[in-house]
Amino acid sequence: MTDEVQTSGTSINLLRNSMNDMEFRLTADGKGYWVTEYNCGTYDTVIFADTYKGLPIIGIDKEAFANHAEIKTLKLPSTLIYVGKESFKGCSGLTDLVIPDNVKMICEGAFYQCDGLKNVSFPVGLETIVKNAFNGCPFLTSLDLPFTLTAIGAGAFANCTLLDTVRISKNTVVYGDAFASCSDSMKFITVEGNNRLSQYLGSSKINAKIEYVKDISLGTVKDIADKTYTGSAITPSVELTLTSGEKVELNKDYKLVYRNNTKPGTAKVYVVGTNEYGEGYAKTFKINCNHPDVTKTVSKAATCTAAGKYTVTCKICGAKSTETIPAKGHTGDGKWVIEKRPTITATGSKYMMCKDCKNRAATEVIAKAYPDVNGDKKVNSADALVVLRYSVDLWTNIKTEEQFMNADTNGDGKINSMDALTILRISVGSIKL
Repeated sequence: MTDEVQTSGTSINLLRNSMNDMEFRLTADGKGYWVTEYNCGTYDTVIFADTYKGLPIIGIDKEAFANHAEIKTLKLPSTLIYVGKESFKGCSGLTDLVIPDNVKMICEGAFYQCDGLKNVSFPVGLETIVKNAFNGCPFLTSLDLPFTLTAIGAGAFANCTLLDTVRISKNTVVYGDAFASCSDSMKFITVEGNNRLSQYLGSSKINAKIEYVKDISLGTVKDIADKTYTGSAITPSVELTLTSGEKVELNKDYKLVYRNNTKPGTAKVYVVGTNEYGEGYAKTFKINCNHPDVTKTVSKAATCTAAGKYTVTCKICGAKSTETIPAKGHTGDGKWVIEKRPTITATGSKYMMCKDCKNRAATEVIAKAYPDVNGDKKVNSADALVVLRYSVDLWTNIKTEEQFMNADTNGDGKINSMDALTILRISVGSIKL
């Protein structure tokens, strides 16, 4: 859609955003939007975006575009599922219409009296056309209805006066007057044994011819193995075997139509009979994601002693998982604290605090005191003399904590005459180390 703008004597066209002329309502589950109203009566082209505020457009609401005869070109969103009641009623300017792939239902009177409409393309996967949906579209001449269609409502194609050829499935229930007042030379193309069509024709008294094609659904399609996401559309082939033993050829006797086959999840392929064949199959297959691109967020922080957790989210498919963050372990503050001083008969102990969690980071055993104070590898009266002199502040060579603990033979945290006496007793053999 364009606006014509005059500038400096020159006419130029600027692209117009149709979405600016629409009003929307959020679905009850908050996962999509319905278009509720169209507020422009000037432009002949309406082009939908697939999303609004980041969410898919899934429905056109009742009478949202009704009687906008100026619309000649309509491009519906690929995300559309429902075409609402009388949503495009009276849009007489429309000539060609493509119903998007994901549409499941065309509601009552959706295109009622769109009397310029000549061609409609229906997607495989469409399930229901409600009553009067295309009533009063006199220039429609032929319909190729998908085998997935289960119901055509009363008057759905009534008063389509030039409609003379309808390809229809044995799966489709046709309700009263669905094709009333169509062409006198009406012809239905279907498979033999279509009892639903026979019942409709018998009850409606429409004088129509029936042309039969072969039924491709009389056979089997082998299950499709899971596939791996590649970033591109996944289009597996199918193994089709007819009960009759006839051989059929792809793109001649049948075609393959894929849905939801570009992203991880459950995809579908329709096997659709063409030309001399009708009916079809629907097979699902899985597209699995190997999660090649992920983000990690900390959902539980690791501590010194307890593991944490990452929440891992795949950027491709959105799948979530958890990953363990190893416990950090303690980091000592470098300051040993004597908890128990050693004696000549018992070991002592010391610990260091964690600078992060303030709990104990490490504990070590302190060896028994060995009062070789002067370092000559003997315990004798010379060591006792060193201790005595230190006790009265005449000796300064006991400087380290290790030296102090060796001289403090009884572990009372003091160096005095009692320690000197103990050393003397060791030196004469009264106390054994």
